[in-house]
Amino acid sequence: MFPTAWQVGRYLNAYAERKLPDGSIKYGCEVINASEVQGEDGTKRWKVSWSPMDSTTPAINERNFDHVIVASGFFQKPADIALSRDASEDSRVSVKHSSQLREIKDIIPPDHTTGGTIVVLGGSNSGVEASAFLAAQISNASFAPDSPRSYDGYKLVNIHSKPFHAIPRYFPLKPVDEDTKEVNNRPAFLPLDLAMFDLRSRPTGPVMYSTGLVSSTKAAEVKQYFRSILGGDQSDLGSVGLVDRDEKSAPFAAITDLYPEFVRSGSIVPVLGRATKFVINRGGNDCTVTIQMQTKDGEPASDSSPSTSISDVVAIVHGTGFMPQITLSWLSQDVLERLEFEPASTRMPVLLANASILHPQCPTLGFVGSYEGPYWGVMEMQARILADKWSESQIQQSESDTARELAELRSFRQSMLTRNLAAPQYWMGDYVGLMESLSKQIGITRDGEQEGPVIPARYTSNAVEKTAAQSTLSYLQSTLTASKESARFVAAAVFRSLQGSWEQKRSLNSKLDEFPINRYEGTGTFHPRAPTDVGYDGEYLYIEQGTAYTKTGQSFQTSHRYVYRYSARTDTITVWFVKRETDSQPDLKVDYLFNEMKFEPHPRPGEKHQGWIATSDHLCIKDMYNSRCEFRFRGAQIERFVLAYDVKGPKKDYVSETWFNRAVPALASASAQA
Repeated sequence: MFPTAWQVGRYLNAYAERKLPDGSIKYGCEVINASEVQGEDGTKRWKVSWSPMDSTTPAINERNFDHVIVASGFFQKPADIALSRDASEDSRVSVKHSSQLREIKDIIPPDHTTGGTIVVLGGSNSGVEASAFLAAQISNASFAPDSPRSYDGYKLVNIHSKPFHAIPRYFPLKPVDEDTKEVNNRPAFLPLDLAMFDLRSRPTGPVMYSTGLVSSTKAAEVKQYFRSILGGDQSDLGSVGLVDRDEKSAPFAAITDLYPEFVRSGSIVPVLGRATKFVINRGGNDCTVTIQMQTKDGEPASDSSPSTSISDVVAIVHGTGFMPQITLSWLSQDVLERLEFEPASTRMPVLLANASILHPQCPTLGFVGSYEGPYWGVMEMQARILADKWSESQIQQSESDTARELAELRSFRQSMLTRNLAAPQYWMGDYVGLMESLSKQIGITRDGEQEGPVIPARYTSNAVEKTAAQSTLSYLQSTLTASKESARFVAAAVFRSLQGSWEQKRSLNSKLDEFPINRYEGTGTFHPRAPTDVGYDGEYLYIEQGTAYTKTGQSFQTSHRYVYRYSARTDTITVWFVKRETDSQPDLKVDYLFNEMKFEPHPRPGEKHQGWIATSDHLCIKDMYNSRCEFRFRGAQIERFVLAYDVKGPKKDYVSETWFNRAVPALASASAQA
């Protein structure tokens, strides 16, 4: 459901082979200029100049075109770091944009071993993803076998200007029981796109696209929805930087599986504020970052806000966006003026009507995907509309509608430039409304009733397309059915939510007198690390440490290790034994399979507040281990779970039951954490 880069590349190659004539794409070229010129026949055309990027003596190529489509997107040019700096040329402090980050060694060189703070700027998807990625790399260095180095002593601080909801890739459906209004401990799960973009979330009748400032009523409604998905306001993670108490400002969210539990464990420290300056310290090995702190809910930090500082910063990663206005510099000045170009706006550098497709002053210049966070379905609709407008069908938006839309966009852009708190995170984020509105413009009728997820395959224009889309629609239906009836995606949701530390209490009841232990208390921690086998998509090293108590009152320390793995292909969780190593080599390597969790698709009758149940078994020589897990959810998070074993063998006959409960850290202020 979440394709990797190579899968997307393979899809695009297949599309090009099927749809595009040979030679229609020129790779490795940089467009230098595009201007509108008038031919001898009085017709206006576009004169486009470009040059090869790999040539030592670039030759200028020119050609006239009837139409030009700008499809270069928003994410070509990373934004410069928005900090004043006092930096010497010999500084060893690494400063990188999140798009340039590939591994932690890109910012921490191998010979830097003294520790320090890594600062990540930004609280949207880029900053959050970079923070979680670096925390995962640090965890992997500590808990993966044969790791070349450790990053002990390094701390991650994520500075962001407003609280955000850290939403996972898999959403719980009906997290609250509709009849009893109680928490649903056993929700079904779907990938977030299929859950969020469901037509049933819209009122009955024509679905229209909407944008603009977010009303306080809508903001409160969306934030409450996110809280139901997350199982609370995130205060249980222990950081005030993630708790949004302002019900009036527009909601912000970031898609991440790992970030929340790294915050709970202290591996990531969120700080609510705005970094304004960094100064290289003596020796050039680290720097001090100054932060203007947020003091009021919903109001961003300003120059008059109180400040704090972090003095041992060894690297800065800025996930603070891109500069799409720079990528339009090849358009001639007169064209930019007609497009009402605003160089100060990184969110809406030009004004484009009809869902960011064109401007009436440049009717033969079209835009596709030129907005924040474009989806393929919308880009396809934008391309279809341009094709229809420039063909004989000539679908037109009325002049009055266009003028009204542009006036609204001017006002909206000004609100974003002045950082109006009601400005949405993504101003063209109404995917359902966009698909419905744009498809109607070109006469495409959606497949099916006003229910279910919006996907491009539901919007086809002819019999050939409908036939090609049928396999996708069939797969969608089988996916929805599997979620409802076969516990599909439950393993993914469980695996994600296991991350981090749990308080444990275990009881053991043996029918054999020679079995001495009757209870245990301790901590079990699931440490993320990179999969050690290419057949898996996620992996934890599980370490259990605590105190075992005998029937006679004696106690002793005990420890166990396992490896938990998740496979997206089979949607399964497996548990593996860890090889016993020497004292100098910790137990980190996978040995052999212990068991595979098999989730029961239907609830057991008569059990109230039942969670998701998974069973498994394992024959260890002559001893049979039958296990039963029950995972009780609150939203997308496991609130608590139990692992029970019924063990029988020649010298074993006991039942153990271990309850796992989250440790909830005290809520720390942003300044205290910094």
